[in-house]
Amino acid sequence: MKITIAVAIVLAFMQVQLLVATAAVSPDPGLACNSCCQGPAGIPGIPGSNGNHGQGLVGPRGDAGSPGEVGQPGVKGDKGSDGLVGEPGGEGDRGQKGEQGVGQPGKQGPKGLPGMIGLKGERGEPGPAGQTGEAGECCTRRSAFTAVRNAAFSPPSDWDPLPFEELLFSEEGTDFNLKNGTFTCNVPGVYVLMFSVLKPSHGSYLWVQLRKNGNTIVSGGLRDADYHQLSSSAVIPLIYGDQVHLAVRGPVYTDSDHYTSFTGFLLMKITLAVAIVLAFMQVQFLVATAAVSPDSGMTCNSCCQGPAGIPGIPGSNGNHGQGLVGPRGDDGSPGEVGQPGVKGDKGSDGLVGEPGAKGEHGLKGEQGVGQPGKQGLQGLPGMNGLKGERGEPGPAGQTGEAGECSTRRSAFNAVRNTAFNAPSDYDPLPFEELLFSEEGTDFNLNNGTFTCNVPGVYVLMFSVLKSSSESYLFVKLMKNGNTIVKGRVNDAGYHQVSSSAVIPLHYEDQVHLAVHGYVYSSSNHYTSFTGFLLYEI
Repeated sequence: MKITIAVAIVLAFMQVQLLVATAAVSPDPGLACNSCCQGPAGIPGIPGSNGNHGQGLVGPRGDAGSPGEVGQPGVKGDKGSDGLVGEPGGEGDRGQKGEQGVGQPGKQGPKGLPGMIGLKGERGEPGPAGQTGEAGECCTRRSAFTAVRNAAFSPPSDWDPLPFEELLFSEEGTDFNLKNGTFTCNVPGVYVLMFSVLKPSHGSYLWVQLRKNGNTIVSGGLRDADYHQLSSSAVIPLIYGDQVHLAVRGPVYTDSDHYTSFTGFLLMKITLAVAIVLAFMQVQFLVATAAVSPDSGMTCNSCCQGPAGIPGIPGSNGNHGQGLVGPRGDDGSPGEVGQPGVKGDKGSDGLVGEPGAKGEHGLKGEQGVGQPGKQGLQGLPGMNGLKGERGEPGPAGQTGEAGECSTRRSAFNAVRNTAFNAPSDYDPLPFEELLFSEEGTDFNLNNGTFTCNVPGVYVLMFSVLKSSSESYLFVKLMKNGNTIVKGRVNDAGYHQVSSSAVIPLHYEDQVHLAVHGYVYSSSNHYTSFTGFLLYEI
């Protein structure tokens, strides 16, 4: 059986009492006793029955016993209440960079600077013609006409208007009354007017006047038997409502070959300076009389000088081509990486503890879902685009506004005031006065030469009177030494030689009149040379 702590204490006390009693009966150690020497121990006797419990004094407390064996673990106690908040731990090492977040695309950056202008594309095919624009100085709208007679005419009285029977040409909008032969201006400007009227063989005279608002501008006349052509021309300003017509005195001949005609066309927009100058240019020309055979067919195969040709109407300007627009520049660079994801909710407070040791590096976090990135930086200007392919012809343009021509003009009107006898055949015909010369026009009076400094198509006209002291006169219009047109007369008395031409002139081309025979003139300017730019080229 097991000994309890109380029994162990009692037994220990009894051992102490036994030791004391033994010491009290021991013999004196100094006495020699050979008889009473202690023998061997006897066999222990049978233990006696327990005696009555003695009551002794309580002994001193014994030494502490050795620790007992570790007991079995106790039952887990209930969870204690939350402890106080511990001090913050030290900052851990920075974790590894997470993978790039999948943020929403950033806002589109501002538009990049325009790219460099691409190479000029090839000229496209001309588009279809646009509608006709309003009347302008350079627009295709012109005021022009050519009126003719198909039958002879005898005026009931002197200086009656000469009626016409047919318009060979009339620009749309031109106001010409055939019954009284009157042109009414509705496009103000400077006009060129020319007429050619044939005198029949049965009349002894014919006088023709070009009149503006009832006033004579230029006249032509002759007194002679047989057929004779009477021609003249003028350059005059007309304003809205002005009227011009031919007035005649004497019989007029013509037939289906149109020996009698009246022509006019708009030259340029009128200005105040031009109007003042042209007011002094109403010079009369006695024109073209030549003896012809009086046969009924009016056929002349020898020396008759026909009427001046009609200048052509300038063509319209071509449309301007348009180059192609270059391609759009490249897009800007992508936006920056999105911001880290949202931080999680805060956990509950832990137990109070000492600051923990610095933890190890955490594991790499999962890929976050970032917010949309900030707006990207403006992209660099795009590279020059490649040269585009040739474009398709454009659609027809809208009706253009009234154009305005350049004020740049070239025109002259040179005259002689005295007679001239050429020293040799076909010498240049010099002139003595310029009745009109547009600023910048190069005309040399000494040799009668016009030098072109504004390239274009020119109208050139001359009228030269043969002296009665000579039986012939030949006149050539020369360009750079080559004959363009020629006129002649072989007859006694005074006769007019006239002609005209429409020719292109380039820079520094030269034109002049060359004569063979005796030329007559006076202060009435029977001999003249006129030219003007019709349109530039």
